[in-house]
Amino acid sequence: MDATRLVLRSTRLLFAGALLIAAGCGSVAVPNDVPPVDEHPEVKFDGAKVSVVSLESDDKEFDIYASKRFGTFRGNKKTWCDELAKALGAELARRGATVDPDAKSRIQLTLGEITGHSGYATIGFKATARLQSPTGWAKSYEGAAAATWGWTNGQKADRAASHVLAEIVKAMLADPSFVEMVRATRSS
Repeated sequence: MDATRLVLRSTRLLFAGALLIAAGCGSVAVPNDVPPVDEHPEVKFDGAKVSVVSLESDDKEFDIYASKRFGTFRGNKKTWCDELAKALGAELARRGATVDPDAKSRIQLTLGEITGHSGYATIGFKATARLQSPTGWAKSYEGAAAATWGWTNGQKADRAASHVLAEIVKAMLADPSFVEMVRATRSS
């Protein structure tokens, strides 16, 4: 009888501990390592001069996605958009553009919806970015990516978030109207 009670008590404690650990799981997904885009090597911006800025002002953390398996993932639109602006500026510079904060031609970015999903071993996100210029040119681009590796679910989430932003930049580079808009800054 005492052994049975001990086993039940131990089982309850283990179950309660597992619930506490599961409730504490989750993290803020931070896109802190956006990879360069290897696709579209023919797209060059030699002579173009632009500034790339994040106009996103929503600096509150929000729940992107809650998973029973992985916990809740939170995000911050301002952080994501700031990283997107850096990644796009770096990609334009890598392809020959001069990215200068004082340039007359500005590419202004905001973020729309950020959503998430998970699979057996994956964590993924999808995001929409809105790009506009002071001349009235505007368009939305979407990116989606998932990550399956990482020591922690937080690392998977960060990697997926980083790759989502790379996918948005890739969508921009695949769009002839975006390419033309940037190339048109050569005369500015």
